[in-house]
Amino acid sequence: KARGGLCRLIVLEGTETVRYLMKSAIGATLLLASAAPAQVTVQTVPPPSPALPSPVTSARTVQLSKVVFSPDPTKLTQKIKVGTICLFSGSPFNFGSRDRTADFERFERLFDEAMKRGGVTVIAKSSNLFDGADDGPKADYLIGATYRPENINVCSSANGMKGTLSIVVEWQIFDRAQKKVVETVTTTGTAERVKFDRLGLAGLFDDAFSSALSAMIDQEAVKQHFSAPRS
Repeated sequence: KARGGLCRLIVLEGTETVRYLMKSAIGATLLLASAAPAQVTVQTVPPPSPALPSPVTSARTVQLSKVVFSPDPTKLTQKIKVGTICLFSGSPFNFGSRDRTADFERFERLFDEAMKRGGVTVIAKSSNLFDGADDGPKADYLIGATYRPENINVCSSANGMKGTLSIVVEWQIFDRAQKKVVETVTTTGTAERVKFDRLGLAGLFDDAFSSALSAMIDQEAVKQHFSAPRS
């Protein structure tokens, strides 16, 4: 009996030892699984900054010098209607054939607005109250414009005028430094009023002039002049 009890004791102790070892192994496995991975610090070196382009030393400035109205009846087509429902034919406009200087301040305002939209610095001529004075800022370029109506298709009534109009404008760009015309550009401007408008024909001419001016600013040759740095 004593020997049998001893055997059972050895078996029990062996079983407890196995259980202890199994628990220890499971605990170690869980401990390793829950351990945070080692932190590795990597020092990054930022790439070198790209070289910035050289800034333009100063923007070129422009000024509207003169606007000439140069009608040519042989190159003008007209379709004129009158009345609220535009049923009756009207008389064509008689612009004559003589060149004459246009209302400068009216076109200078249009010139100033279009140039500013194009990012070009304008020096207003009308701001100089003493014409011919040497003081005050002077523009790098003087712009001259000669325009003629090309197509008029309008309807006139007591409520105003509506329709379409197109003009052709020849622009001359005079460089003060070189003392000569450096660029001549011809553009077309169009205007449309879908409803009767009290501004009439003058409003259509204004819109067409602005359209032709925007087309001139978009010319690559013109952009090169206006964006070139001063020497």
